[in-house]
Amino acid sequence: MKETQNWYVRRGKEVKGPYPAGLISRYILLDRISERDEVSHDRQEWLRITAVPELVPDVIRIARANPGDEEAQQHLAAARRWADERRDVKGTPPQDGERRGDGTAVFVHPTREGTETSRALISRRDYMVVVLILVVLVAIPFLLPSGPKPSEPQCEAPPAPGVNWSNCRLEGRQYPNADLAGANLRNANLTGGILRAANLAGADLSYSNLTLANLRGANLRQANLKGATLRNTDLSNANLEGADLSYADLSTVELEATVLTGAKLDHAVWGGGVVCMPGSVGECVPAKVQ
Repeated sequence: MKETQNWYVRRGKEVKGPYPAGLISRYILLDRISERDEVSHDRQEWLRITAVPELVPDVIRIARANPGDEEAQQHLAAARRWADERRDVKGTPPQDGERRGDGTAVFVHPTREGTETSRALISRRDYMVVVLILVVLVAIPFLLPSGPKPSEPQCEAPPAPGVNWSNCRLEGRQYPNADLAGANLRNANLTGGILRAANLAGADLSYSNLTLANLRGANLRQANLKGATLRNTDLSNANLEGADLSYADLSTVELEATVLTGAKLDHAVWGGGVVCMPGSVGECVPAKVQ
């Protein structure tokens, strides 16, 4: 097993740590560490975080490379939400270097509070515009014909075709050979889950967290994995024919004997951090570096 690499973090004369690389990446995602800060293994040689690309989460790089891309920005927002909510998961211990409830575990950006305050000071005219928009939004449901309400997530429901597990925290759950065809797992957290040989054909797994999940031999034909986090996920021998993997992070995925025929790979992150071009189908066409 590869030894975890720890880093010290320095801002000016203040040094903190050491922290595991994964925790530093999380703090960068949450803006607790700036990419202008410096890191070091031994407190002797210091590097700007921008000089250590493996510490900067892929979702940040993709969002920066595509500032006008709504999907990329949604994926970044979802990743930040999961990173922020991890402290609240029942039974989850604090990570190394982090204290439960410590919202300033590394550094606090000195201008952040002032920036947020200034943004809140909108003009009277802007306030009236916001009020008008809210009135219209409230009135729309009464003006439109009523339809069936979307089903609520059923996080404790047993696995079944079409089950609604959207936004559910299902870390470490074991569902080998389960029939989850057409299931709604959008934005679900399945970190470390066992879905070996499961039937997920046509399932919605968009923006889900499948880090370290075992999907060996799973049927994901026509599944939606747009923006899914698949770090160190085992997809060997899985069937991803016609699946939507756009914006998904596949940089550390096990893809031995995986069927990708017709799979959509627009903006997906491939091995080595390569970002696939729009229109990549069945194989990753590396985007041109500008």
